[in-house]
Amino acid sequence: MFTLLMTLAALAQPAPQVPDAPVSLNPRYMEMADSADYYIERSLWADAKRCTVEALRADPANFSNSLLLSNLGMINLNLDEPQDAVDNFTLGLEIAPSSTTLRSNRARAYLYMNQLQKADEDLRILLERTPDDPWALKMHGIITASKNPEEGLAVLQRIAEPDVDTRLAMASLQHRMGHDDEAELIYSALTEDSASEEVLQTAAVFHLLKEDYSRAGDELRRAIELNPRNGNLYLLRAYLHEQCHEKSLAEIDKKMAIENNADLQLVEALFPSKKRKK
Repeated sequence: MFTLLMTLAALAQPAPQVPDAPVSLNPRYMEMADSADYYIERSLWADAKRCTVEALRADPANFSNSLLLSNLGMINLNLDEPQDAVDNFTLGLEIAPSSTTLRSNRARAYLYMNQLQKADEDLRILLERTPDDPWALKMHGIITASKNPEEGLAVLQRIAEPDVDTRLAMASLQHRMGHDDEAELIYSALTEDSASEEVLQTAAVFHLLKEDYSRAGDELRRAIELNPRNGNLYLLRAYLHEQCHEKSLAEIDKKMAIENNADLQLVEALFPSKKRKK
């Protein structure tokens, strides 16, 4: 869960771009399009899909169908039907090939399916048109980093105002390249100005790997205060206590980890030496 590319699914989740409302003189088309919007606003995806399909059938030659196809793709993503979403976005791009809305949404669908090369092809086209697009830069940078960490980091550093996810990715890359001082600067800033549970847990893992148990312990304490039901936090703290030869405290946290549904493979995944000691 702490490897860079495993954040892709989460990073692909920002709300897809929503196009303007379609226009038609066909009353059935407008009735179904309006009904679809009603259901979309209420996250009633099956009804939204039914109405959108009916609108498309009512006026199949309407140029505004590119907008409906974008909506239909979003609906299918929410119905966990990503290939259908890709098909919708692709058909929409045949109608409106310059649409950045359709292309960015198709890139999201490809990311959802872990088809990184196809996603990156769309991201590169988006960046040719809007070189400063922060979402496209972020996703292109992370995909690039899977093969070339230095090049991927350079892409991420082009973002004028990186969000928390981007800064976490940058810290991960700096650590991966052996630049722990740079990673430390990013984590320190994040734990001060954006101290979410995820930030604190990720920073704690970094400091555990660096054997900075004081910093890791403080970050885990703060994270547990934010979410005392996260069993993985207790599991990480149990490991910290064992490294500090605090066996009784480690046993307490192990118990808390189990009671709070921790991933019992986490320690083995992050610290293989734990498995060898058993």
